[in-house]
Amino acid sequence: MRFLQGRRLDAAFFHFFHSAQRAALLTALLVAAPGCTDGDLTVTFVDTHVTDRGEIQEPRGLTGLTVNAYTLDRDDGGLRKLDGHVSDEGVFTFVDVPKGDVHLHVKGQGSNEVIITSERELDLGELTLGRPDARLATVPTAIALDIDGLSPWQDEDGLLTYALGSGTFGFLDDTLERPLSAGTTALTTTADASLLQVPGVTESSRGDRVYMTQLVTRPFGEGEARRYWSVGKVYAPPSSFTLVEGATSAWSGTMADVPQIPLHLDWRRAEFAALAAQVHPAAVVDRHSVFLTSQPAGERVAASVSPMLLWLDDPASEDAALDLTYGNPYPSHWSAVGSVYTRFYVDLKVPDTGLTVRLDSLLSVSRHARAMGTSALVPVVTPPRGLQIDGMDAQITRRGVGASPKVSIAETGASGALSYTYALYRLAPGSTSMMLVGVVHTERTEIGLELLGALQQGSWYQVRVTAQPRSDHAVNRRSVTWDGASADVISGLFTP
Repeated sequence: MRFLQGRRLDAAFFHFFHSAQRAALLTALLVAAPGCTDGDLTVTFVDTHVTDRGEIQEPRGLTGLTVNAYTLDRDDGGLRKLDGHVSDEGVFTFVDVPKGDVHLHVKGQGSNEVIITSERELDLGELTLGRPDARLATVPTAIALDIDGLSPWQDEDGLLTYALGSGTFGFLDDTLERPLSAGTTALTTTADASLLQVPGVTESSRGDRVYMTQLVTRPFGEGEARRYWSVGKVYAPPSSFTLVEGATSAWSGTMADVPQIPLHLDWRRAEFAALAAQVHPAAVVDRHSVFLTSQPAGERVAASVSPMLLWLDDPASEDAALDLTYGNPYPSHWSAVGSVYTRFYVDLKVPDTGLTVRLDSLLSVSRHARAMGTSALVPVVTPPRGLQIDGMDAQITRRGVGASPKVSIAETGASGALSYTYALYRLAPGSTSMMLVGVVHTERTEIGLELLGALQQGSWYQVRVTAQPRSDHAVNRRSVTWDGASADVISGLFTP
């Protein structure tokens, strides 16, 4: 699929795709008078898997996780560890927790996350798409194709293959033995299913259903050179289809037209672009995007990739009134949701190395597809202002910040209650790759980075603070809904 070649698939595309680990840890602070308790604190790690035959609840494998809760001792200011235990069902319980915010630390499985909250019931299970026992094809697995009825092929079209139960996802046209020629309306070649981005092994006996859609290249409007992509055709193999790893399967038949749904967008891109300097003084607009997907989990955000219905990518920052169309061949109980977002980037020189690191940032608004055209698409949340490290401007290069500096924001960037995600990154030695150290979720406008561990001498770091309307997304992860917005502010590089 050429329109995606050479591009990083953004957060709106792989929304939480790699976030099965994002709930792997927590830390929390507890400020309270001794002896004044607020009952027990429970932390649940039970995952929900959405499949074609319904939802499956499964306790998380806790191997490698350590879970601790603390209070802040009012006498010496240190942390006092709370007693707790874990059940076979994946529930951690800490007893007689004082009133106030809680400090809960869960570490392991490749993540480091902190949650500061006064809630006493935390659901850190993941909502994921696909069977928990789904397998991936690891050896060449051929599909012989004899399918007609395509829309006349254009070089930037794509054939998106998706199966919920097996988690299958990817562009089949990227795996073809012979590439499709412009104008062709038939597939008479062989694909290799093991080369898909997620090469799930579909099993009809488990209820897996496969869809292959043609994403058709379309102009923004009559006479327009700019293009977008949306579903125009669909082929569904028989319900009896099972992919046999290492063997050759066959698909034959005709792709069907998918009824088109109109989508009008009043997209105020200039308002998004105008916030570049608030993201960072050196921030530049990379592009503006619209993305629609079909969500098998309904109104809830799942930690897995889902099939796209429409994709639009445009570097132009002027306002746009667009009339687009897309098809939706997926089950009616799946929800069609959309996002508009602007990606910014900042290039920063790494002192004493001659290297330049590129940092990126998003400003996004998400709605149900049916609500995308009901009002103008404008920023709902703006980047927080006044990002500081220990009271100093954090958006310039800083040396000597110490091993445990405090990060703060002075302005929230929106009216009403917000919550914040502080993400700390470390520059990998000798490279331009920023590696995630850990994440803090809180409603506070100041945190100490020691929550994620002391900074290492000789390393360079960077912080991104994301603001979003206050919700329980950090403590009730299986019930997060799609309607929302977010905005980032990013720091410069700093070192202890």
